[in-house]
Amino acid sequence: MILLDRLNSGLNEADRRINGSPLLCVQLTSGYINVYTAIGLISCEFHQLVYYRPYTKDGAIKSLNPIYSNDPFISRVLPKSITPPHTALSLKKHLCKIEGVAGSNAILFEALSDDAAIPDSTRLKLRGHLGLGVLSREPMALVVGAAEVEKRSSGPDPQAKELSENPDPHETHYIYYRVYDEDGEVNSKTTFDRNDTSLGRVDTLSVAPPYTVASLKSRIAKAEDIVDRAIQLFEDTDGETLMKDADRASFLAETFPGCLEDDPLAFIYGPKIPGQGSMTRPIRANIDCSPNPQSISTWHAHYVGEVLHTDGVKVTKTYIMPGGPTGSWNGYMAINSAGKLAFVIAANPFRKSRYYSVGFTSIAVMKLRLQRSTFNAND
Repeated sequence: MILLDRLNSGLNEADRRINGSPLLCVQLTSGYINVYTAIGLISCEFHQLVYYRPYTKDGAIKSLNPIYSNDPFISRVLPKSITPPHTALSLKKHLCKIEGVAGSNAILFEALSDDAAIPDSTRLKLRGHLGLGVLSREPMALVVGAAEVEKRSSGPDPQAKELSENPDPHETHYIYYRVYDEDGEVNSKTTFDRNDTSLGRVDTLSVAPPYTVASLKSRIAKAEDIVDRAIQLFEDTDGETLMKDADRASFLAETFPGCLEDDPLAFIYGPKIPGQGSMTRPIRANIDCSPNPQSISTWHAHYVGEVLHTDGVKVTKTYIMPGGPTGSWNGYMAINSAGKLAFVIAANPFRKSRYYSVGFTSIAVMKLRLQRSTFNAND
């Protein structure tokens, strides 16, 4: 809500009245501009906007173009500012430009709850009442590289403009967790109860899409400043149910693991993993991969768009079939956002296959066909 003393800045007395009635306020809500005078609402115009929230894989980041004083993690743009034709790529480029980051590693989601990023060539409907990101409560999501965020300016000038509060703020929902190392509970960096310092929490909106266990691990690891360590996440502090990286996590549902303060998740980190300093080359998965239980400890489970890091050194790893034969595959050791060191498969030079997007080369990943009797990178 923008009050009269702010609206009147620079206006003469005649401009401050509409049809003889004093101008009271103008309200901008979900793209509608409502003009009020003493006699009530006298104008309602739809002014299309595209709302979005910026993230890295480790969680929400403040926008360089904040629009609300009580929520610096959301922003909006006008469709006319985006180069036509309106595709995911053109929108992504514009958002990266105004957020001060390079767009080479950025991905775009139609909604926070979407499982997969929008392909760059997808045409987007950005105008009209059913356009993407039309509501501040249902924004799009821009996920960019953490390294690019570190290079941008420190943030918007707090004196640049006065911001109003979000007239339709989201209700805060938390994911509660308890922090442990191998020796027991440890103090959480997000603790909110001085009598229970191992209990922490993060806002559900601070978790980057897609909403998977891997994304949640990354968010908590960032909040707890945990790097280069193996991480496990359990649905409760009894440790009966281990949460797998590729599993879906419905943070926007009414109930989900960790939604209650009295029933938190268990976040456990191990000792520092040696030799991680060389794992600096990024790779991005272009398909989902879910190894079977026999191989999940040594092979990465990942989702489309997930970024891992490798040293580029070729290795060979065995894939174990349930009760059957095994096979050897060429690939790389890589670290995911949770600090897990495991194997990813390399390109098969004799067959067309999908690729990781890589900072130094192209690495392919093939879906593991469990019905096959053998696995051989050169067949």
